[in-house]
Amino acid sequence: MFCIILYTAQYLVLLNLIYTSAKSIIIIMLPFAVGSSSGSSFTGAIFVGTVTMKLELCNFSGYKVYPGHGKRYARTDCKVFNFLNSKAQSLFLSRRNPRQISWTVLYRRKHRKGQQDEVSKRRVRKSAKVQKTIVGMALTDILAKRNQKPEVRKAQREQAIRAAKEVKKAKAASKKPIPVKVQQKSQKQRIAKPMKMQAPRVGGKR
Repeated sequence: MFCIILYTAQYLVLLNLIYTSAKSIIIIMLPFAVGSSSGSSFTGAIFVGTVTMKLELCNFSGYKVYPGHGKRYARTDCKVFNFLNSKAQSLFLSRRNPRQISWTVLYRRKHRKGQQDEVSKRRVRKSAKVQKTIVGMALTDILAKRNQKPEVRKAQREQAIRAAKEVKKAKAASKKPIPVKVQQKSQKQRIAKPMKMQAPRVGGKR
């Protein structure tokens, strides 16, 4: 928690620095008046509220730069760089490659440092089997069918084949043979009569 007093005569006087978290500052607002021995007095206010502070990343090392820490470097082309400390700044200005320096984030990521812990922390989802009923069949019937022995299944299959053959035979027997006379009549009707040829037209084109 930061307790900040705002005076009319001064800008900011920091009283207490008690960190609740690195990202936020709590400011308290209470009116007050202060008098000195010489007789002069001035008024101010203490503000209460929460202000979220932005975390920066070091442009060289890749580590977080908390509020009130680190260095900022502005180049002549108006680009601004944040650095964790003077060591990171000097290495950046000497054009060292952060991928070749062992304590930077880029080096550790390239050489897979500390990734084994992350892999072990990952949770593996186990697929749980769920048995559901089908329309027209209860779950008990499905389980009974699944647990059947192969001999029973074979016997049921043979019985079904036998029943299908019997039904086929019954259908074939139910069909009566067509009498010979009816067959002859149908053949006579199918014989096409010869078509009479029309006489050709006499005369030229009309």
